[in-house]
Amino acid sequence: MEKEVQGLQRRLRSTRKEITSGLSMVLLFGVMSIVFGSRFWLFPMVFVGVVPVIQGISRVGGIKSRLRNFGVDPETDDSPRIPEPGSREDTSVQAKILRAAQNRSGVLTPAIAALETGLPIERVDTELQEMAGKGYVSMEVTDTGRIEYHFDEFKPR
Repeated sequence: MEKEVQGLQRRLRSTRKEITSGLSMVLLFGVMSIVFGSRFWLFPMVFVGVVPVIQGISRVGGIKSRLRNFGVDPETDDSPRIPEPGSREDTSVQAKILRAAQNRSGVLTPAIAALETGLPIERVDTELQEMAGKGYVSMEVTDTGRIEYHFDEFKPR
């Protein structure tokens, strides 16, 4: 997950540079059109400046949305807020998931866990997979293909 966030942050920076470059080309060819009094310069201005700016702006929105899904503020260049395993914040995420499991009689899906904890579904899903990998919880796939995580400690007896 951390590598994907870093990749998205690189793409966001690159896309912003493309937008800046496109705006520079619009300015350059616009000035050339005015100075030389020729409409010929409008043609390259559109293809070298305007089109890249429009494409870049459309990509920025999608990248920002995906970063927000990971709980990262796209307006800052800070490293992603992904807690280190065993850190206080990571333990807090686990505690939220455990409380959600307790409230749901020991059975959670990633969607329910995200709803109960208020965390992004990607973060909850990653944490549940890690917990299952360590043997803290069992993962089962239902006949309909739904993934459920079973916390035996919280199941009614």
